[in-house]
Amino acid sequence: MTSQLAYEVLMILTAGLAAGLVCKRIHTPTLIGYMLMGTVIGSGGFGLMPERTVEVDHLAEVGVFLLLFSIGLEFTLDELIRLGRHLLVGGGVQMVLVAVPVAVVLIELGLAWQPAMIVGGAAAFSSTVLVFKTLAEWGQTSTPAGRRNWSGS
Repeated sequence: MTSQLAYEVLMILTAGLAAGLVCKRIHTPTLIGYMLMGTVIGSGGFGLMPERTVEVDHLAEVGVFLLLFSIGLEFTLDELIRLGRHLLVGGGVQMVLVAVPVAVVLIELGLAWQPAMIVGGAAAFSSTVLVFKTLAEWGQTSTPAGRRNWSGS
């Protein structure tokens, strides 16, 4: 069991390293490379990763928490309070503008509406994370394109 977990972790880290190096070389966001590489090595691709295990699921959850934590580090409490209404309205509109078309396409492709809405919501959330992490990776979070100055100054 331990050797299987070691294999899985080593495979994930190696794939992540390869994706990161290629993405840096071609000036593409590393998160896109990570997602593509996960698809390639997973059961939907070459099948290099065995079926999901509880241990790898726990590691994935830790990774998600760390990603969300790193995004949270970019904002101060004062910024969140200042953004308030704009953050809720803008975030809500962005989520709807991504989630609904994704869900509609999936429903048209034959998926039931409940899982289509879940996948649409996940796509909307991940698109937000992807854009924010890409801006941070490129050092653009402090530029006008990367940060909306809601205070009017």
